Amino acid sequence: MQTAPPASLGGIGAPIAPLPQTSGPAGTPLPLDAVYSADAVDTQPEALEQPSPQYPDWARAASETAVVLARFVITAQGGVADAQIRVTEGDPRFAAPVRTALGRWRFRPAAKAGLPVAVRAEQEFRFDLQP
Repeated sequence: MQTAPPASLGGIGAPIAPLPQTSGPAGTPLPLDAVYSADAVDTQPEALEQPSPQYPDWARAASETAVVLARFVITAQGGVADAQIRVTEGDPRFAAPVRTALGRWRFRPAAKAGLPVAVRAEQEFRFDLQP
């Protein structure tokens, strides 16, 4: 199975835990529940663990392929949350292995004003039987 290398980073799972009550430069408070876009943070998240999704046996046996898009939040704790998964090409059952893989992803979180923050991310997965 081939899956596209990570173009951006991401996650899934439990709701985002609240950020600690801290402040940015000159005491400027950062919103406790904010989720930032990638271009609004000072430091991008860094992948620590990103296992690829497993190619489903049923799909391999039927030579099925798929493209799956995942949109999610990388939390301030480096986990993943709020995954929205959409199969853009292929059988909708391809969403399950993507969801499972995303649940295992871990990151060094993004930072804004020197503090860890949650950030939006997306990742496309291509399930292809070609070597």
